[in-house]
Amino acid sequence: MKRDMDLVRELLLYFEAKSEAPGIHAAEVRIDDYTEDQIVLHLNIMAEAGLLICEPFRSSTNPERFIRTFVFDLSWAGHEYLDTIRDPKIWKKTKAGLSRIGNWSFGVALELAKGFALSEARKLGLPLPA
Repeated sequence: MKRDMDLVRELLLYFEAKSEAPGIHAAEVRIDDYTEDQIVLHLNIMAEAGLLICEPFRSSTNPERFIRTFVFDLSWAGHEYLDTIRDPKIWKKTKAGLSRIGNWSFGVALELAKGFALSEARKLGLPLPA
């Protein structure tokens, strides 16, 4: 299954809103237009990327494979990434820029989003480094 950065963003927004909950099993998460399998896979790769505070349950025959994930909250990195891409305008610009690049990594997406966010801050006249 292909990584879907729109779903990653939606999941970050979802868990930020649910942060007071004691924990949520991945199978309980519902995001419009996405299947349970898509959501579970993305939660697993988000856990691997360090975006979530969670308890992954691994396969006994293949420890690299997650069977289920119980999510408690976003990690510091998850909050940082979400804060960078939260604004729909920044996210739209980021996605447009990424589509022009073609092949890109998560790190490139983050840096591009940061660049757009800094550009918007400069338009407000905020004193930021060049």
